[in-house]
Amino acid sequence: MKKIALSVALVGMLAASGCIDATSVVELQPDGSGRVVETIYMSAAAMGMMGGMMAGMGGEGMQVEAPANPMMDKAKAIEKAGQMGEGVAFVSIKEVAKADGSKGAQSIYSFKDISKLKVALGQDDMAPGGKGGGEADKAKEFVTFGYTKGNLSIMLPQPKKDAAEVEEPVSNPQEDAMAKQMMAGMVQMFKGMRMRMLVKVPSEIKSTNAKHVGVAPDTKKKQYITLMDMNIDKLLAQPDGMDKMIKMQNIKDQSKVLKMLDGIEGMKVEPSEKVTVKF
Repeated sequence: MKKIALSVALVGMLAASGCIDATSVVELQPDGSGRVVETIYMSAAAMGMMGGMMAGMGGEGMQVEAPANPMMDKAKAIEKAGQMGEGVAFVSIKEVAKADGSKGAQSIYSFKDISKLKVALGQDDMAPGGKGGGEADKAKEFVTFGYTKGNLSIMLPQPKKDAAEVEEPVSNPQEDAMAKQMMAGMVQMFKGMRMRMLVKVPSEIKSTNAKHVGVAPDTKKKQYITLMDMNIDKLLAQPDGMDKMIKMQNIKDQSKVLKMLDGIEGMKVEPSEKVTVKF
């Protein structure tokens, strides 16, 4: 139990530090059923860091070994299926790897009716060992769906009106300078971080109000809607990229943060509250 707790805590920490490349794709079938394919990678450097940290946590007479691939947690994947809505079932989990040494897992979930499916807007819990359930589950922001044959609706969480939150955080030059200096020293930790969420419809899109539409590599037809694509490497490469990240640090509402990112090179975030797709 202690080993499992350490593993989950480290996965969360590493995800926050930017060593995660995660993609979630909702694939719809004409009858309203389909599957969710979630793929997540952890860099080779992060794997090594996890091993060293877990070894250091082992007290006298206690051996703590880092799992070869902490993403390969079938029990957590099965548990997560129960959090994604009625009729969602775990299908499979397999190990995946990249040429650069990154390792990860691809989890597949099936759903019977997309109108009962809910997927978390952020991908901090995409890993089978990530957060989920209980009070944490209630606090998440979910993407939900509506469907009639040939017509898909995608409802996205909107910024919350919180009186306690300042709409535009007051700038403090001294604090901003310190934050920028600290973040500059952490840039390497964010290298390779990317989070994507897409929806694929079964045939070519005839019309949609979605801002970001993509082509399927196999059919060469417009079948993808990108709800979010955050490439941190490209964000930090922009002249004001780091300033944007600093400005967002006091904003608690994730949906608001995502909308602030849209329009920056390498960043795609769907701005509409409701996306309609006819195919």
